[in-house]
Amino acid sequence: MLENETKQPDTPIDFFPRRQENPILKWIKRIFTPLAVGFFVYFGWQTRDILATVFANAQFNYLILAILVNMTAHFIAPASAIMVLKTCGSSISYQFAFRVHVDILPARYLPGGIWHMVGRTVIFYEHGIKPPYLTAFVLMEYLIAVLMAFVIGGMLVWYFRGITDVWGKIAALSAISSTLVLVIIPTLVNRYILKSVGEVSYHFYIQCIGIYVLSWFVLSLGFICYLLAFPLVLGNISLLEVGGTYLFSWAIGFISIFAPQGIGIFEVVAGHILTVPISLGSLAVLIAGFRVVSLIADVILWGITRLIWSKYSA
Repeated sequence: MLENETKQPDTPIDFFPRRQENPILKWIKRIFTPLAVGFFVYFGWQTRDILATVFANAQFNYLILAILVNMTAHFIAPASAIMVLKTCGSSISYQFAFRVHVDILPARYLPGGIWHMVGRTVIFYEHGIKPPYLTAFVLMEYLIAVLMAFVIGGMLVWYFRGITDVWGKIAALSAISSTLVLVIIPTLVNRYILKSVGEVSYHFYIQCIGIYVLSWFVLSLGFICYLLAFPLVLGNISLLEVGGTYLFSWAIGFISIFAPQGIGIFEVVAGHILTVPISLGSLAVLIAGFRVVSLIADVILWGITRLIWSKYSA
Protein backbone atom coordinates (compact mmCIF):
# COMPACT_ATOMS: atom_id res chain seq x y z
CA MET A 1 0.00 0.00 0.00
CA LEU A 2 2.94 2.24 0.65
CA GLU A 3 5.32 3.29 -2.07
CA ASN A 4 8.27 2.99 0.28
CA GLU A 5 7.26 0.14 2.55
CA THR A 6 9.63 -0.21 5.49
CA LYS A 7 10.01 -2.83 8.17
CA GLN A 8 8.29 -2.07 11.42
CA PRO A 9 10.28 -2.00 14.66
CA ASP A 10 9.74 -4.90 17.04
CA THR A 11 8.76 -2.64 19.93
CA PRO A 12 5.98 -0.07 19.90
CA ILE A 13 6.93 3.56 19.96
CA ASP A 14 5.17 6.16 22.08
CA PHE A 15 4.63 9.08 19.74
CA PHE A 16 2.78 11.05 22.39
CA PRO A 17 4.68 10.62 25.68
CA ARG A 18 2.60 11.62 28.67
CA ARG A 19 3.72 14.39 30.97
CA GLN A 20 2.27 15.66 34.20
CA GLU A 21 -0.40 18.22 33.34
CA ASN A 22 -0.87 21.33 35.42
CA PRO A 23 -3.81 20.50 37.76
CA ILE A 24 -5.31 23.99 37.36
CA LEU A 25 -5.25 23.73 33.57
CA LYS A 26 -6.67 20.22 33.84
CA TRP A 27 -9.69 21.45 35.82
CA ILE A 28 -10.19 24.44 33.48
CA LYS A 29 -10.37 22.02 30.54
CA ARG A 30 -12.90 19.87 32.39
CA ILE A 31 -15.27 22.69 33.26
CA PHE A 32 -14.88 24.87 30.16
CA THR A 33 -16.88 22.69 27.77
CA PRO A 34 -19.92 22.38 30.10
CA LEU A 35 -19.73 26.13 30.73
CA ALA A 36 -19.60 26.86 26.99
CA VAL A 37 -22.55 24.56 26.32
CA GLY A 38 -24.40 26.19 29.21
CA PHE A 39 -23.65 29.60 27.68
CA PHE A 40 -25.22 28.56 24.37
CA VAL A 41 -28.26 27.05 26.08
CA TYR A 42 -28.79 30.14 28.24
CA PHE A 43 -28.52 32.68 25.41
CA GLY A 44 -30.45 30.41 23.09
CA TRP A 45 -33.30 30.41 25.59
CA GLN A 46 -33.06 34.14 26.31
CA THR A 47 -33.16 35.01 22.61
CA ARG A 48 -35.52 32.22 21.56
CA ASP A 49 -38.01 34.63 19.97
CA ILE A 50 -35.31 36.25 17.81
CA LEU A 51 -33.85 32.90 16.84
CA ALA A 52 -37.33 31.55 16.05
CA THR A 53 -37.83 34.43 13.61
CA VAL A 54 -34.40 33.86 12.11
CA PHE A 55 -35.03 30.14 11.59
CA ALA A 56 -38.56 30.76 10.30
CA ASN A 57 -37.02 32.80 7.47
CA ALA A 58 -34.13 30.39 6.88
CA GLN A 59 -33.35 29.21 3.35
CA PHE A 60 -32.79 25.50 3.82
CA ASN A 61 -31.28 25.01 0.38
CA TYR A 62 -28.20 26.84 1.68
CA LEU A 63 -28.07 24.52 4.70
CA ILE A 64 -28.06 21.51 2.38
CA LEU A 65 -25.35 23.17 0.30
CA ALA A 66 -23.30 23.81 3.46
CA ILE A 67 -23.51 20.09 4.31
CA LEU A 68 -22.39 19.10 0.81
CA VAL A 69 -19.49 21.56 0.87
CA ASN A 70 -18.35 20.22 4.25
CA MET A 71 -18.46 16.71 2.83
CA THR A 72 -16.32 17.85 -0.10
CA ALA A 73 -13.65 19.09 2.31
CA HIS A 74 -13.03 15.49 3.40
CA PHE A 75 -11.85 14.63 -0.11
CA ILE A 76 -9.17 17.33 0.14
CA ALA A 77 -7.95 16.45 3.65
CA PRO A 78 -6.20 13.19 2.59
CA ALA A 79 -4.31 15.14 -0.09
CA SER A 80 -2.88 17.42 2.58
CA ALA A 81 -1.74 14.41 4.63
CA ILE A 82 -0.12 12.88 1.53
CA MET A 83 1.69 16.12 0.70
CA VAL A 84 2.90 16.67 4.28
CA LEU A 85 4.39 13.17 4.34
CA LYS A 86 5.87 13.66 0.87
CA THR A 87 7.36 16.95 2.06
CA CYS A 88 9.06 15.05 4.88
CA GLY A 89 10.34 12.33 2.55
CA SER A 90 7.73 9.57 2.81
CA SER A 91 4.61 8.73 0.80
CA ILE A 92 1.27 6.95 0.83
CA SER A 93 -1.47 6.51 -1.76
CA TYR A 94 -4.55 8.73 -1.88
CA GLN A 95 -6.89 5.72 -1.61
CA PHE A 96 -5.18 4.61 1.58
CA ALA A 97 -5.09 8.10 3.10
CA PHE A 98 -8.75 8.72 2.25
CA ARG A 99 -9.93 5.44 3.76
CA VAL A 100 -7.96 6.02 6.96
CA HIS A 101 -9.29 9.59 7.19
CA VAL A 102 -12.93 8.59 6.76
CA ASP A 103 -12.86 5.32 8.72
CA ILE A 104 -11.92 7.09 11.95
CA LEU A 105 -14.02 10.24 11.51
CA PRO A 106 -15.98 9.39 14.70
CA ALA A 107 -12.74 9.93 16.64
CA ARG A 108 -13.08 13.67 15.93
CA TYR A 109 -15.86 13.77 18.50
CA LEU A 110 -14.03 12.09 21.36
CA PRO A 111 -13.10 14.38 24.28
CA GLY A 112 -9.83 16.17 23.67
CA GLY A 113 -10.18 16.78 19.96
CA ILE A 114 -6.89 15.06 19.03
CA TRP A 115 -7.96 11.46 18.55
CA HIS A 116 -8.56 11.62 14.83
CA MET A 117 -4.93 12.69 14.38
CA VAL A 118 -3.75 10.07 16.88
CA GLY A 119 -5.69 7.34 15.10
CA ARG A 120 -4.30 8.23 11.68
CA THR A 121 -0.77 8.42 13.06
CA VAL A 122 -1.01 4.97 14.63
CA ILE A 123 -2.35 3.44 11.41
CA PHE A 124 0.39 5.11 9.35
CA TYR A 125 2.97 3.71 11.76
CA GLU A 126 1.48 0.21 11.50
CA HIS A 127 1.85 0.47 7.73
CA GLY A 128 5.52 1.30 7.81
CA ILE A 129 5.93 5.07 8.07
CA LYS A 130 9.03 5.77 10.16
CA PRO A 131 8.63 7.57 13.53
CA PRO A 132 10.65 10.69 12.53
CA TYR A 133 8.38 11.16 9.51
CA LEU A 134 5.30 10.74 11.69
CA THR A 135 6.57 13.26 14.24
CA ALA A 136 7.19 15.74 11.45
CA PHE A 137 3.79 14.90 9.98
CA VAL A 138 1.89 15.62 13.21
CA LEU A 139 3.80 18.84 13.87
CA MET A 140 3.54 20.16 10.32
CA GLU A 141 -0.11 19.25 9.80
CA TYR A 142 -1.17 21.08 12.93
CA LEU A 143 1.14 24.05 12.37
CA ILE A 144 0.40 24.59 8.69
CA ALA A 145 -3.35 24.32 9.27
CA VAL A 146 -3.50 26.93 12.03
CA LEU A 147 -0.87 29.21 10.48
CA MET A 148 -2.60 29.29 7.11
CA ALA A 149 -5.90 30.06 8.85
CA PHE A 150 -4.20 32.97 10.62
CA VAL A 151 -2.54 34.19 7.42
CA ILE A 152 -5.64 34.12 5.20
CA GLY A 153 -8.21 34.92 7.87
CA GLY A 154 -5.99 37.49 9.57
CA MET A 155 -5.35 39.37 6.33
CA LEU A 156 -9.08 39.51 5.53
CA VAL A 157 -10.10 40.58 9.04
CA TRP A 158 -7.30 43.17 8.98
CA TYR A 159 -8.55 44.49 5.65
CA PHE A 160 -12.20 44.77 6.67
CA ARG A 161 -11.72 45.90 10.28
CA GLY A 162 -8.80 48.25 9.69
CA ILE A 163 -5.62 48.71 11.70
CA THR A 164 -7.30 51.11 14.15
CA ASP A 165 -9.70 48.40 15.33
CA VAL A 166 -8.60 46.07 18.13
CA TRP A 167 -9.47 42.94 16.15
CA GLY A 168 -7.80 44.49 13.11
CA LYS A 169 -4.56 44.93 15.08
CA ILE A 170 -4.69 41.36 16.42
CA ALA A 171 -5.46 40.00 12.95
CA ALA A 172 -2.60 41.96 11.35
CA LEU A 173 -0.11 40.77 13.97
CA SER A 174 -1.25 37.15 13.67
CA ALA A 175 -1.09 37.21 9.85
CA ILE A 176 2.44 38.68 9.77
CA SER A 177 3.85 36.46 12.55
CA SER A 178 2.24 33.32 11.05
CA THR A 179 3.80 34.08 7.67
CA LEU A 180 7.23 34.31 9.27
CA VAL A 181 6.75 31.00 11.11
CA LEU A 182 5.64 29.30 7.89
CA VAL A 183 8.92 30.33 6.27
CA ILE A 184 11.10 28.78 8.99
CA ILE A 185 9.14 25.54 9.55
CA PRO A 186 11.22 23.50 7.05
CA THR A 187 14.46 24.59 8.72
CA LEU A 188 13.17 23.70 12.19
CA VAL A 189 11.86 20.31 11.09
CA ASN A 190 15.12 19.47 9.30
CA ARG A 191 17.27 20.47 12.26
CA TYR A 192 15.31 19.08 15.19
CA ILE A 193 13.13 16.22 13.84
CA LEU A 194 14.31 14.67 10.58
CA LYS A 195 18.03 15.35 11.15
CA SER A 196 19.98 12.68 9.25
CA VAL A 197 16.84 10.75 8.21
CA GLY A 198 15.91 13.21 5.49
CA GLU A 199 14.96 16.80 4.92
CA VAL A 200 11.90 18.83 4.01
CA SER A 201 11.56 19.46 0.30
CA TYR A 202 10.65 23.09 -0.36
CA HIS A 203 9.15 22.06 -3.68
CA PHE A 204 6.62 19.80 -1.95
CA TYR A 205 6.29 22.24 0.96
CA ILE A 206 4.96 24.95 -1.35
CA GLN A 207 2.52 22.46 -2.90
CA CYS A 208 1.45 21.47 0.61
CA ILE A 209 0.64 25.10 1.44
CA GLY A 210 -1.34 25.33 -1.80
CA ILE A 211 -3.47 22.34 -0.75
CA TYR A 212 -4.18 23.98 2.60
CA VAL A 213 -5.25 27.16 0.81
CA LEU A 214 -7.73 25.07 -1.21
CA SER A 215 -8.88 23.23 1.90
CA TRP A 216 -9.53 26.45 3.83
CA PHE A 217 -11.32 27.94 0.84
CA VAL A 218 -13.75 25.00 0.81
CA LEU A 219 -14.28 25.03 4.58
CA SER A 220 -14.86 28.79 4.70
CA LEU A 221 -17.27 28.40 1.76
CA GLY A 222 -19.23 25.90 3.84
CA PHE A 223 -19.48 28.45 6.67
CA ILE A 224 -20.57 31.16 4.22
CA CYS A 225 -23.28 28.87 2.83
CA TYR A 226 -24.45 28.18 6.37
CA LEU A 227 -24.87 31.89 7.21
CA LEU A 228 -26.43 32.59 3.80
CA ALA A 229 -29.28 30.41 5.00
CA PHE A 230 -30.17 33.20 7.45
CA PRO A 231 -30.63 36.36 5.34
CA LEU A 232 -32.07 38.31 8.28
CA VAL A 233 -28.72 37.93 10.05
CA LEU A 234 -26.19 38.20 7.26
CA GLY A 235 -27.67 41.28 5.62
CA ASN A 236 -25.27 43.08 3.27
CA ILE A 237 -22.05 42.00 4.95
CA SER A 238 -19.24 41.00 2.55
CA LEU A 239 -18.92 37.24 2.02
CA LEU A 240 -15.12 37.64 2.03
CA GLU A 241 -15.38 39.13 5.51
CA VAL A 242 -17.52 36.19 6.62
CA GLY A 243 -14.98 33.70 5.26
CA GLY A 244 -12.05 35.55 6.80
CA THR A 245 -13.83 35.76 10.14
CA TYR A 246 -14.43 32.01 10.09
CA LEU A 247 -10.74 31.22 9.48
CA PHE A 248 -9.41 33.74 11.99
CA SER A 249 -11.91 32.71 14.70
CA TRP A 250 -11.22 29.02 14.08
CA ALA A 251 -7.48 29.62 14.55
CA ILE A 252 -8.08 31.57 17.78
CA GLY A 253 -10.22 28.70 19.07
CA PHE A 254 -7.62 26.14 18.01
CA ILE A 255 -4.82 27.71 20.07
CA SER A 256 -7.10 28.07 23.13
CA ILE A 257 -5.85 24.96 24.91
CA PHE A 258 -8.51 25.22 27.64
CA ALA A 259 -11.34 25.00 25.08
CA PRO A 260 -11.52 21.56 23.40
CA GLN A 261 -11.95 22.07 19.64
CA GLY A 262 -12.28 25.79 20.33
CA ILE A 263 -15.86 25.40 21.53
CA GLY A 264 -17.17 28.69 22.83
CA ILE A 265 -14.09 30.65 21.78
CA PHE A 266 -14.67 30.27 18.04
CA GLU A 267 -18.30 31.33 18.32
CA VAL A 268 -17.70 34.34 20.58
CA VAL A 269 -14.74 35.67 18.57
CA ALA A 270 -16.67 35.34 15.31
CA GLY A 271 -19.67 37.02 16.96
CA HIS A 272 -17.52 39.93 18.08
CA ILE A 273 -15.98 40.47 14.64
CA LEU A 274 -19.10 40.20 12.49
CA THR A 275 -21.33 43.28 12.50
CA VAL A 276 -24.89 41.96 12.29
CA PRO A 277 -28.31 43.19 13.52
CA ILE A 278 -28.66 40.66 16.38
CA SER A 279 -27.01 40.40 19.80
CA LEU A 280 -23.67 38.69 20.43
CA GLY A 281 -25.39 35.91 22.38
CA SER A 282 -27.86 35.19 19.60
CA LEU A 283 -25.15 35.24 16.95
CA ALA A 284 -22.89 32.95 18.99
CA VAL A 285 -25.71 30.42 19.34
CA LEU A 286 -26.42 30.64 15.62
CA ILE A 287 -22.74 30.17 14.73
CA ALA A 288 -22.56 27.19 17.09
CA GLY A 289 -25.14 25.56 14.83
CA PHE A 290 -22.44 25.24 12.18
CA ARG A 291 -20.95 22.47 14.30
CA VAL A 292 -24.18 20.54 13.78
CA VAL A 293 -23.85 21.02 10.02
CA SER A 294 -20.29 19.64 10.18
CA LEU A 295 -21.48 16.69 12.28
CA ILE A 296 -24.25 15.87 9.79
CA ALA A 297 -21.76 16.02 6.91
CA ASP A 298 -19.39 13.68 8.76
CA VAL A 299 -22.14 11.19 9.60
CA ILE A 300 -23.46 11.09 6.02
CA LEU A 301 -20.01 10.65 4.46
CA TRP A 302 -18.95 8.03 7.02
CA GLY A 303 -22.19 6.10 6.57
CA ILE A 304 -22.06 6.15 2.76
CA THR A 305 -18.43 5.06 2.59
CA ARG A 306 -18.99 2.29 5.13
CA LEU A 307 -21.84 0.92 3.01
CA ILE A 308 -19.76 1.09 -0.18
CA TRP A 309 -16.65 -0.45 1.33
CA SER A 310 -18.60 -3.23 3.08
CA LYS A 311 -20.31 -4.06 -0.21
CA TYR A 312 -17.07 -4.31 -2.18
CA SER A 313 -15.18 -6.14 0.58
CA ALA A 314 -17.92 -8.75 0.94
